[in-house]
Amino acid sequence: MNEEKDTESEPLLNTIIIGLLVLLTFAMLVIATGLLVPLPEEIVIPPYILLYAFLGSLAYLLTSSIAECEKLLKSKEYQEVNTELEELKHKLESTDVTDSSLTDDIAEHQRRRSELVAIWKKVELRLWVKLARIPFGMVLAVGFYLLIPLVVSSSLVDTSSLRLMAGVAFVVALFPKVAMNGLTGLASRLISSNSAGK
Repeated sequence: MNEEKDTESEPLLNTIIIGLLVLLTFAMLVIATGLLVPLPEEIVIPPYILLYAFLGSLAYLLTSSIAECEKLLKSKEYQEVNTELEELKHKLESTDVTDSSLTDDIAEHQRRRSELVAIWKKVELRLWVKLARIPFGMVLAVGFYLLIPLVVSSSLVDTSSLRLMAGVAFVVALFPKVAMNGLTGLASRLISSNSAGK
């Protein structure tokens, strides 16, 4: 009995922790704009960077959710259940006599289809993970905004261009998985080179 309570409270605890981390991140991003706390001008993040990073994160959330929904609708199991359900409904409409076994089959197929959707919502959608990527994308965009002038030569790219910087913020937030994989690879290379040098 206690194990059931623990497993039920675990998702709620995870949701609360993720919610608090998201709120904390947004609060830190607002502070980084220098609107609440005076910061040196060189490290103040213009609000337009956060705006376009937010839009890029939303674009990611929408495109990935649509792609996963289409993946479910195209899955073999879902299509088979849907086709069988349509055939059973057609049979029921074409017969004058109500067949209880046919209605039971229809109810069973509807239950199977709703189970597939429920499993997709739990496993594939992972809405909390995707929502957590919105502040992650914004934080990445802030990092790129601060580092681009230091890493890229001003003769190569005009980092004072507002449109360019807004576009970079949008693209960085649009591809959080690519950025995460890149940062993970960079960190592992740095750690391995540090350990090899010792």
